[in-house]
Amino acid sequence: FFWEDFIFQFYPFYNFSTTSLASGELPLWNPYTFGGMPFQADIQSGVFYLPSLLLVPFATGGMLHFWYLEMFTIAHIFLAGITMFYCAKHFGLSRPAALFSALAYMLSGFAIVHMIHIVMIAQLAWFPLVVMLFHRAIHLSSFLSTILCGFILSLVVFGGHPQITFYFFFFLFVFFLYELYQTIRNEESFPTKKILSISIFAAGVILVAIGLAAIQLLPTFELANLSVRSEINYEKSLEGQLYWQQLLTLLIPKFFGTANQLLGDNPIRYWGPQSHWSYWETCIYVGICVLILALFSLSQAKKKSFVMFFACYALFSLLFALGENFFIHKFFFNVVPGFDKFRSLGRWSFFFTFSVALLSGVGLQQLLSSSKQEKFFLNILFSIGGITSLVLIGTQVHLWDGFISSQIATGAINMISPDVALPMVMNTIQSQSLVAFGIVLLSIGALFFLWKKNISANVALFLLLFVQFFDVYIFGFEQNNGRTNPQAYFSERKQLIQILKDESKEELFRINARVRGTLLMDRNQGMIDRIFLMEGYTPLAMQRVLPIAPTSDISYEMLNTKYRLKIDTMRIRGQLQRRMGLAVDPLYLPRAFFVYNAKVFSTAQEESLYLSNPAFNPREVVTLEESPGTTFDTISTTDWKAEIPSYSNNAFTINVSTPKKGILVLSEVFFPHWNAYIDGIPAKVYRADWSLRAIVVEAGNHTIEMKFEPTPFYSGMKISLATLFLCIAIGGFDFFRKRKTRLIQTQETETQSEQ
Repeated sequence: FFWEDFIFQFYPFYNFSTTSLASGELPLWNPYTFGGMPFQADIQSGVFYLPSLLLVPFATGGMLHFWYLEMFTIAHIFLAGITMFYCAKHFGLSRPAALFSALAYMLSGFAIVHMIHIVMIAQLAWFPLVVMLFHRAIHLSSFLSTILCGFILSLVVFGGHPQITFYFFFFLFVFFLYELYQTIRNEESFPTKKILSISIFAAGVILVAIGLAAIQLLPTFELANLSVRSEINYEKSLEGQLYWQQLLTLLIPKFFGTANQLLGDNPIRYWGPQSHWSYWETCIYVGICVLILALFSLSQAKKKSFVMFFACYALFSLLFALGENFFIHKFFFNVVPGFDKFRSLGRWSFFFTFSVALLSGVGLQQLLSSSKQEKFFLNILFSIGGITSLVLIGTQVHLWDGFISSQIATGAINMISPDVALPMVMNTIQSQSLVAFGIVLLSIGALFFLWKKNISANVALFLLLFVQFFDVYIFGFEQNNGRTNPQAYFSERKQLIQILKDESKEELFRINARVRGTLLMDRNQGMIDRIFLMEGYTPLAMQRVLPIAPTSDISYEMLNTKYRLKIDTMRIRGQLQRRMGLAVDPLYLPRAFFVYNAKVFSTAQEESLYLSNPAFNPREVVTLEESPGTTFDTISTTDWKAEIPSYSNNAFTINVSTPKKGILVLSEVFFPHWNAYIDGIPAKVYRADWSLRAIVVEAGNHTIEMKFEPTPFYSGMKISLATLFLCIAIGGFDFFRKRKTRLIQTQETETQSEQ
């Protein structure tokens, strides 16, 4: 079973998306997480990632079995190999060399450790095709390649990882500048027309991609600005950065241990810089054969211009990933817009992986030919073998004990006593250095046989592919073979959840299932079972969720939290044990209720101070950030009714009755574009009590419809459809123009033949 984020985030996301679509509802809003938040606007939801539509037919009975999403992820690994194969061939590699590049890419350390992140794997799968089509578009001035590249790049956007998407666009910009430089360099006079053509087609790719993805980008930009990650400081951005000492993992990938599905049973626990999850964020391992061949490809830098570009970009990626340990990241963070929005700098290893995988194919092709760089190749073999040998010897004779002790004191296991940690770490580095040394010897042996051509080329190639596969198999076999069955995990509280679902048919209410680090249900369980949880797990959680109140208990009560997690400690057979359960909070407020007094505040600070006052009573007064422009009879009354007969993701209906003009307070999280219609007439929705919604309602009986109608989504949809139609028109025109040209050329050829 896949583990970690696959279970906790991406399976619930894809389950909610596919089951909603299968039932005929577009999931724009998710009412089951964090008290309610936009769903489609969260770019990691994958709602418009077209391949994910293949999962919809398998969502039956309100559930998508996790197996389909696992197979979906694995299919993307194969897709990554296919696209890399054709990308390598596009850059002039032979089939055997392209095949090796494909294997190196699809089974790289980056792909293995991020298998639990479908959003990254989806982008990994399409990126080689983007590079290939982008190169074709600007070199051949091809409208078809431009449109196809823009379309594939839009799939990358829909894939759902904004950080890597942003880095993709930056890569294409740098690649574009490099191609301009090469064009100018190779022409005797300044090639104005050529430069203009390259610029137009490069811009065309970006415009097509952004236009097609506008339906996702516009809502995501709005949500991002309202989320907890709208701003990060420089220190936060350094999380997941690479450290100089971790470059050693290019040769000994588990020198600093691992963080994998074994969790507490992991015999080689991660002890490197920062916390345990830095292991997969900073993984730069590509395999020994791949590394050697990529280094050997540098001998072709003068003959093949793209070799130097990808080699430089691989180096740039590593230096950028170093964060505060090198100057590049700080410069970009402070100067270049967009680079101050992201953390986990180790993700730059994606570009290192792609570049090195492509270059390894170049090196293999050179090795398969009659190479004249024998000395250079042998120097690489001796260097790799020598460095690994020195590390192995140093670990065995305790040469690195001082460094190891200092790393333990500041690294991921700094909370463990040095007396316990040191023997554990020493065992790890000694065993893993020995394993790595064996892999290095095996890899050098395979490459040496290939170089000497003592065996047939096919046998040597098979041996090389086998050694590379064996290398990454040893590295990554245990990484993702989790022990937790997602189906069993989410069914652990099956009876309790069924009781809650049955009760919710009579009354809407929320559940607080977490107290500090203790969870009764998974944070995203709400999306699986359609129950209203106060918890959630997504990077784009909104800033304003819980209303400000004198106590946290009152905050939960204001947000319609009927059930709260209670933890009891009791003695059973002489041992203290904890017992978890849900307890009813008798003071919880209904999902919809009336008040007849409002306080209007001009600043958020004034409102928060008022809400924090112990005298604040949410049952009798509501705070607003905008004046309703009317007055109320502030004498309180309970002679009102508010019932919710229908409730869905994007809309619900409230039947109300009030003896006088009042304010209907909805214990629903406020977000722009929730619109109210009182008896069919639009009514303003106010932000109330910091994070709730409110509507002014006249006396009498009314039917109120609440609909989530996000303007950015509909604006983005119009842009995306317009871009699609424009691409079809341009593509069709270009196709028929070329067809007509070919027909004319054929007729001219036939006429000349007859003459």
